[in-house]
Formats: sequence, C-alpha cells, structure tokens
Amino acid sequence: MDIIPAIDIIGGACVRLSQGDYALKKEYASDPLEMAKRFEDHGLERLHLVDLEGAKGGTIVNLQLAEFGAHRQQYPSHHRLWGWYQKE
Repeated sequence: MDIIPAIDIIGGACVRLSQGDYALKKEYASDPLEMAKRFEDHGLERLHLVDLEGAKGGTIVNLQLAEFGAHRQQYPSHHRLWGWYQKE
C-alpha cells in the first residue's frame, strides 16, 4: 500500500476543508513548498498537490504548485498537479 499525502492550498497556505466547505477551512502551515519538502525528507515519493482556489474558480491561482512539481528531479513523473481546469 502506498501512502500519498495531500497538500491542499488556499491563499498560499496548507489547509483542510471541513466537509468540502470553503468557509470551514483550517490552516495547518503557511508554506506549502516547505511542507512538501518535509514529506520528501521523510521518504515519501508522491504528493497530491491541490489548488483549491483553482478548482473552485477554474483557473490556476497557486502557481507555486506547478513550480514545485516542475523542479522535482528525483521523481518528477510521480507528481500530479490537480485543482484547475485546462480550458481549450
């Protein structure tokens, strides 16, 4: 079994929503990139990164998610960036 931690982002901070309600969010950390590095330092090789504002609004809001994924050379194919819709 693989454990894949999720980092949900609103306003540039790591959050969790209560029952999917954006009004009921709890902030866990102010720096998502530092949190991602902490997971990586503990040997976890996959991250589920979610731009919740992007998911809600349909456009990329928290670009640092893409920047983090793009700069991981150890296992770049394992990173998936979620939370926005690509409009064609």
